[in-house]
Amino acid sequence: MTLPQEKRNSLSEAISRGVRTFYECVIWDEYDGTVYECVIWGEEKEVDSDDEDTIYDDRDIYFDDHLRCSEDTVPTILGASEIDLRDGNYILTRPLMQELRSHMPYCTRQDNFLLKYSLVRDGASLSTLLSKVYHSTRTVIAIETLDGDVFGAFTSSPWRNYGSQYYGSGESFLWRRSQDDEEGTDVFPWACGGYHKIQMVNSERLVIGGHEDKSDEEQLMIVENMSCVSSNSSGNLGFGIALNSDLSRGSTSCCMTFLSPCLLSAESLAGKQTGVFYVANIEVWAMTSTDCVVQAERLERARSFIYEHAGYVHS
Repeated sequence: MTLPQEKRNSLSEAISRGVRTFYECVIWDEYDGTVYECVIWGEEKEVDSDDEDTIYDDRDIYFDDHLRCSEDTVPTILGASEIDLRDGNYILTRPLMQELRSHMPYCTRQDNFLLKYSLVRDGASLSTLLSKVYHSTRTVIAIETLDGDVFGAFTSSPWRNYGSQYYGSGESFLWRRSQDDEEGTDVFPWACGGYHKIQMVNSERLVIGGHEDKSDEEQLMIVENMSCVSSNSSGNLGFGIALNSDLSRGSTSCCMTFLSPCLLSAESLAGKQTGVFYVANIEVWAMTSTDCVVQAERLERARSFIYEHAGYVHS
């Protein structure tokens, strides 16, 4: 199924102007116009930009100033306890959420956060995590270690057990809470360069950012050319983030996929030869364009059905 050229042009113009639609979303390839999810097209609707109470039909595409994408929009947090939010018991704070959204694909930068999994709430099990996020597409993993380090990853492909096969999108990135500013983040986007080992999960571990088989000399040359590698990094190439099956511990290393350093702080790495860490909590948040849990889960299930039946390539 492809969009007619006039509709493709209309959609491109709408995206460039920051236009959003409610409830109905379209997944499409901007290069060939292939549509992976149905969208109901509506006519452009003339609205009064001064009328803040205007009610819109969810089948319309509309143009209004207060609906344009803004990275400064405070995200709505769904699926989380109001008490825990008030007491600051989640790894991701609102400022961190806003900072992370600014690095996401343009179509996601106004999305809200839906808590799908929390280790302290749902238990320490990789199988439980996978079942909770099965229908989610774009997700943020947040990890807090027993030493107080906070880091994680954004991925835009559903988490599926394909054994030892890597897959994923170049929209993905690793992140860590800045050591200089608790509300800031250091972000490491996909580095291209032919390294496509972005995400992988099986019954034994979950991995973001793989490593290639290189000789010691090649590894040393790569590490020396990685300007983002800090002095506290061990220099050994490996997984960007790896978690074991019971989610009790994991590791982080210099990673060629994202040209990222070990994500642990210098204090946590002191005296260690590797970037092994012990987990205090893990959260997985799904990005959603809705502000209602029921609507978000409905949309997730629809996208999941299309992902499973549309012949996606997983590598």
